Amino acid sequence: MNLNHFSSIIGQATAVNLLQAIITTNRIPNALLFAGEEGIGKRLAANCFIQSLFSDRQDNLPIEINNHPDILWVMPTYQHQDKLLTSSEAIAQGIKRKVPPVIRIFQVREVVKFATSKPLNAPKKVVVIEDADALNHQAASALLKTLEEPANTLFILMTSSVQTLLPTIISRCQVIPFHRLSNDDLATVLTKNGYGNILANPTLITIARGSPGLAIAFHQMLQSIPLELLNQCNTLPNSLMAALSLAREIDRSLEYSQQLWLIDYLMLLWWDSLHRTDLMAKLESAKQAILKLALPRLVWEVTLTNCIQL
Repeated sequence: MNLNHFSSIIGQATAVNLLQAIITTNRIPNALLFAGEEGIGKRLAANCFIQSLFSDRQDNLPIEINNHPDILWVMPTYQHQDKLLTSSEAIAQGIKRKVPPVIRIFQVREVVKFATSKPLNAPKKVVVIEDADALNHQAASALLKTLEEPANTLFILMTSSVQTLLPTIISRCQVIPFHRLSNDDLATVLTKNGYGNILANPTLITIARGSPGLAIAFHQMLQSIPLELLNQCNTLPNSLMAALSLAREIDRSLEYSQQLWLIDYLMLLWWDSLHRTDLMAKLESAKQAILKLALPRLVWEVTLTNCIQL
């Protein structure tokens, strides 16, 4: 089998060695769990692994991952007017989102149906589940049942939050660890993909924490947030009216993912200028509240009121 596909992966030697060993020994488990931060190469590694697994011994032509009948790629979705939309589809349609996307029971039922049929032109069927931590309770239980009854299907689950997965799901997977990239590897990936200009913004590089994917996403996020709103956030509100007004504007102007990003941005911005650990604690509490689906505007009102500059 052709292992050259893995040459495009930078800074993930441990994961690459483990995946190559699985291919060369032909000891393919029922399920793999790609675990690590967002944007550090898990999706690319899954693509390379599938290419190697499906490669033809004679011509080694690359396969079309998105159109292959034996590959099912599952992502978290939003439900909008009886349709399921991925994050990118929701953004493209201008749909404002206030909650994170989830993987639904309907999607897992499609997975079960797909996994129980025989492969058409590949040695195995492959199901890739991105952001497996986004499985809702029903979907996670249904997936677990499928993992307990292995068929001729390989499952590749990806997560940046292993601790939120059911322990029983984790126990049925071979874990492939992915790590944050070094500064040199981060620079190499960004430059290679045409985003070398991001290296000139130390704030974005710090927030990205060794993840080129996050560095690119944060760069794009920065461009999407109104400059006037960013300027308002440069300093702490100086009155109750200012705090409530800023909270209202954040809730009105920004969707769920933008609000979470703004909290990370403010943590770094306010720490650099004020060096106050109490502000960091308040912002972290706000982030956890929004992640737990508290009303964003209320979260911002409470947080910003507690951060008023006296």
